[in-house]
Amino acid sequence: MDIKMNIKADNNMNDAVNGGTGSTINSGLNSGMSGAINSGVSDRMESAINNGENSRIEGAINKGVSGRMESAINNGENSRENAEISSGTNNRASVEINSGISNRASVEINSGINNRADADIKNGVSNRASVEINSGINIRENNKMALITGASRGIGRAIAEAFAKGGYDLTLTCKNNEDMLTELAAYLSVRYSISCQTFIGDMSSFDTVSKLFDGVDDIDVLVNNAGVSYMGLLSEMSPEDWKRVIDTNLSSAFYTCKLAIPMMLRKKSGKILNISSVWGNYGSSTEVAYSASKGGLNSFTKALAKELAPSNIQVNAIACGMIDTDMNRELSRDEIDRIIEDIPSNRMGKPTDVARLALQLCTDNEYLTGQIITLDGGWI
Repeated sequence: MDIKMNIKADNNMNDAVNGGTGSTINSGLNSGMSGAINSGVSDRMESAINNGENSRIEGAINKGVSGRMESAINNGENSRENAEISSGTNNRASVEINSGISNRASVEINSGINNRADADIKNGVSNRASVEINSGINIRENNKMALITGASRGIGRAIAEAFAKGGYDLTLTCKNNEDMLTELAAYLSVRYSISCQTFIGDMSSFDTVSKLFDGVDDIDVLVNNAGVSYMGLLSEMSPEDWKRVIDTNLSSAFYTCKLAIPMMLRKKSGKILNISSVWGNYGSSTEVAYSASKGGLNSFTKALAKELAPSNIQVNAIACGMIDTDMNRELSRDEIDRIIEDIPSNRMGKPTDVARLALQLCTDNEYLTGQIITLDGGWI
C-alpha cells in the first residue's frame, strides 16, 4: 500500500501457520505503520519506509515459533522503527537503516528461546540502531551464519558442532536422516546458544537446493560436504550410479555456490569450503567415479577462487585421507589395518580433525584462497 500522509496502516496475524503480512510507506509525512504476529508458526512480517519524514514502523512477535519480522528505513528523516519479540522460540527480528538523517532503529527481546535480533545502519547521518535483550535463553545478536550440507553424521556433523561452538548460527541439511539431524540441531541450539535450522533434501537436485535457499536470507560460510561413494569396476557401473555420484559430489557444489554467491557479493565477504578427497588428487582403482567427482571439485575450487578473490570471497577445499566415517564401513577390518600401516600417523583421521581445520579455514586469513589442503596424516 502507498501511504501519503497522516495515515496509519495496521496488520496483525493472530493465529497462523506460514502466514505473511507486509506494509510499505513509499512517501509520506507523519505516517505510521504497525503490525504484530500474536501467535503462529513460520509467520513473516515485512515493513518498509522508502521515503518519509517523521514516519514510524512498529512490529511485534508476541508468541510464535520460527517467526520473522523485518523492517527497513531506506530513506527518511526523523523516522523510527521498532521491533519487539515478547516471547517465543526461534524467532528473528531485524531492523535496518540504509540511508537518511536522524533516524532510529531498535530491536528488543523480552523473553524466549533461541531468538535473534539484528540492527544495522548502512549509511546516513546521526542515525541510531540499538538491540536490547531483557531475558531469555540462547539469545544471540548478529551471529554469522554457516550453511553445511550433509550434516547429520560423520564429517558434516563434526563440522556443524565446531561452527556452533565458534558462535555461528547454522542451516544444516541431509538427505535421509531427518531424526538424526533434528536431534543434532536441538542439541547444538541448547549447548552453544545458537540458532539452528534444518532442511531435508537431495543436494544433487537444483530444484531442491533452490527450495533450501528460499529459507536462507544471509550466509557467511558455505560448507559443501554432502557426498556419496561407489566402489566397483567402472565396466560394471551403471549410468545411473555414475550420475548419482557426479551430481551429489560435484553438481551440488555448483548449485549451492550459484545461490550463495550473490548474498556474499552484496557484503563483499564470504567463505566457501568444499570437502574433497585425496582420490581427487591421485585417483583410486575401483573408485573411478568418486575420484573423478572429487578431482572435478578440486578444479572447481581453484577456478572459483580466482573468480571471487576480487570480491573478498575465499574458496578452499580439504582433501581428506582415510577418515573414520560410515563411508569406509564397506572395508573389512583387515583392509583398514593394512591401510593404517601405510599412514605415518598410524591411525585413521577423525571427523573432528577435519572439523577443526574447516573452522580455521573459514575464520582466519583472507589471503588464503584456491588451495586444496591435504589432511591425511602423511599418507599420500
